[in-house]
Amino acid sequence: QRNQAQRQLLIARNQDIDAFANEAVKADKESLRAQFEEAKTKITEEAKQTQSAALERNKALMEQAMQASKERQDKRQHLMAELQKVTKERTELEDKILDDISDLTAKLAVMHKLALVLAVKDVRLDIENLIPATQSSTFNVGSSIFNVTNDPLIVTTSNALDLTDELLKELQMQ
Repeated sequence: QRNQAQRQLLIARNQDIDAFANEAVKADKESLRAQFEEAKTKITEEAKQTQSAALERNKALMEQAMQASKERQDKRQHLMAELQKVTKERTELEDKILDDISDLTAKLAVMHKLALVLAVKDVRLDIENLIPATQSSTFNVGSSIFNVTNDPLIVTTSNALDLTDELLKELQMQ
């Protein structure tokens, strides 16, 4: 019984010490808990602000990149429109020049009483598109006889005239 009474006294004493210790640190514990909650709130708020700032910065950078991309696309479209316009003007000018050359060539053909005029836009003469399809390499136009060799750049006739120089003089006079 004596051991049991000592044990109960020891337990009571330990409970008194724990109660006293808890009471002594209670104020500090509440203060530390308040500081912890305040620090936690502050860190959470700072993290939100940092994240918000990063999102705003990224948003601004994205908007700048999109604006630059749109400007490049607009410029590209403008340049393509200009290119199409210039290409159209060039084609129209080439057509007008070719019409002028055709008119002058027709005038020279009439002046020289020619039955046929071969005019080539490109040095690579496509003779098959200029002469009627025949099996022979000779064909007649009016009273002239034309011989076509294996080399499509050579067309011979007994009364052929080269009107290039006269045509250039006529063009320079305009």
